[in-house]
Amino acid sequence: MKTTELILFLNKRDLFEEQLRVTPLSVCFTAAAGWYAFALHFPCCLICDCNNTQIHREEEQWEGENYKYIDDNKEADKIHFESCYEQAVSFITRLFEVRNAVPGRSLFAHVTCATDVNNVKLAFWHVQKMVIRSNLRKVGVMT
Repeated sequence: MKTTELILFLNKRDLFEEQLRVTPLSVCFTAAAGWYAFALHFPCCLICDCNNTQIHREEEQWEGENYKYIDDNKEADKIHFESCYEQAVSFITRLFEVRNAVPGRSLFAHVTCATDVNNVKLAFWHVQKMVIRSNLRKVGVMT
């Protein structure tokens, strides 16, 4: 388990994008929203069997930019949304990364939409490549 890479699939990209347009992450991931109280019920690590508890750090609270529709400029609105979306995905990925209790374990995050065949093929190609590299490292062929 300690040498196994972790693959995080964030599926339903299309639904997340829709929801992000109307509901800011601050509704879920701030102390005011009860994030700390909720998070304290989970072990320090969501990806191993340890039973330690961890008080969530300030950086685990959403402080990114919330999306607000720019009515008079479609191009500016598109750029603004893409920035908010990237910040949101990075934040959620980071929540998994900080709970990685195994030093040196790699986490590979893929944002997917199962109805987008090319997107799913690309994600699985990356996973296959990662598995092959990991196996080559284990047998000493690659460092």
